[in-house]
Amino acid sequence: MDILFSIFLGIIQGLTEFLPVSSSGHLVIFREVFGFQGTYAGGLFFDTLLHIGTLVSVFIIFFKDIKELVVEFFGLIRDLIKRKKNPIEGKPYRRMLIMLIIATLPMFLMVPFVGVIDRLFQSLLIVGIALLVTGTFLFLSVKIPQGRKDASNAKFRSALFVGFVQMFAVIPGISRSGSTIVAGEATGFTRKFAAKFSFLMSILAILGATVVQIPGVIEERAAEYIVISDPLSTLSGYAADTMITNALALSPAAYIAGIIAAAISGIIAIKYMLRLIDKGKFHYFAYYCWAVGTFAIIANFFLT
Repeated sequence: MDILFSIFLGIIQGLTEFLPVSSSGHLVIFREVFGFQGTYAGGLFFDTLLHIGTLVSVFIIFFKDIKELVVEFFGLIRDLIKRKKNPIEGKPYRRMLIMLIIATLPMFLMVPFVGVIDRLFQSLLIVGIALLVTGTFLFLSVKIPQGRKDASNAKFRSALFVGFVQMFAVIPGISRSGSTIVAGEATGFTRKFAAKFSFLMSILAILGATVVQIPGVIEERAAEYIVISDPLSTLSGYAADTMITNALALSPAAYIAGIIAAAISGIIAIKYMLRLIDKGKFHYFAYYCWAVGTFAIIANFFLT
């Protein structure tokens, strides 16, 4: 795989991570229909690096907000130690920090179902149906009245509701960004705050996905080391031959190019999304999801 292909993968990762079209759903379609292995063509290590690239884009766009959240985190710890009464009163960023933590908690409920979720990534039919569902949610978002809640007055139970919706976005074809933004609007968030809250939630979601991949990355790197140090060795374990091929597929320049492409395309996607949501045109993506979902369902019957 050359540098141009790495850039292509980075662009796909950055765009689909933040546009409401489900990056995981597209990965399954590319793999099953076109035989394209997505980011895994460069190994789990490359996949992890692309996730880091998308994280960079969130940090760049929301740097001020993230800085305030970090400051308020330490401020909250200080006030709790001092046993200050009502330490979140009059502090919207401190409230938002707690809301983000609450919204992330439901994801832990999915840990026992990791095996089931992995099997969903083998089904084009599931992906197609999920994309139709995503499209329906996006289309209905235009019917939701303008909310008035933001970090200063939103209820914690609203954050929990958004978190439970995000929990179902582990299904390939259900867009994380799309579902959480619509859920935020449905619970009364302003459009601007619903979008900001969703993108800030993505930091923890992407970090979680990266942490989950670490064991596979270590195994992949170990496989590469064994091959280089002892080319005649016999490896065992999950898809060792594939891991070796993937691990050796990219040069350092290609890794860097992919990260940069993911970061830049992520910035473009986030800015475009914020502008579209502010104009109340978020539902336009529904037609794309319906089209791709229908394609996936039809393709499923031809390939099975």
